[in-house]
Amino acid sequence: MEFKKTSIDGVYIIYSPIFSDERGDFCKTFNHSIFYKNIPMWDEIDIGYSFTEHYYSVNEENVIRGLHYQSKPCDLKKLVHVSLGSIKDVVLDIRKNSPTYGNHFEVSLYPGKMLFMVEGIAHGFLSKSGGPSILNYACTSQYNKEHDRGILWNSFGCKWNNLPYGEPTISYRDKKFLPFGEEDYGF
Repeated sequence: MEFKKTSIDGVYIIYSPIFSDERGDFCKTFNHSIFYKNIPMWDEIDIGYSFTEHYYSVNEENVIRGLHYQSKPCDLKKLVHVSLGSIKDVVLDIRKNSPTYGNHFEVSLYPGKMLFMVEGIAHGFLSKSGGPSILNYACTSQYNKEHDRGILWNSFGCKWNNLPYGEPTISYRDKKFLPFGEEDYGF
């Protein structure tokens, strides 16, 4: 596995080799010891209690989900990876005391290329493959409806590749989030 820092502190791109043969593909998406050696804040997580929930979403082309985060005390670190298709992944720093507060980072993710983020990062994505994409999430805190929050997807300067596939499909809930900067995120 190869870890690369991004322009936002606490957000890493991770490359993991894909092994292919006549049966298909095989890829390691997490190893506690490797994360511990490559991500400084990983030592804050007790071994054996690193990820507490895993999710996946299946998304048709041109679906936007997000931007989502959980407020304290249910904030979380998150590892996302694509097991089918490709997405444009977008993160936004919502930590008031961070030197990159209000900055966003965009990256294409596909099998073998993952993204890790710390607490205080809002996350969303655009499914851009020709067919469905599958995005997997591993989280260090359990989902809590009372702390589930979001930021309006088009309110912070991301161009979303000028939406090459026409109008995106966005949930009613995600369309109703407040624009960036109109509330205190608590980080």
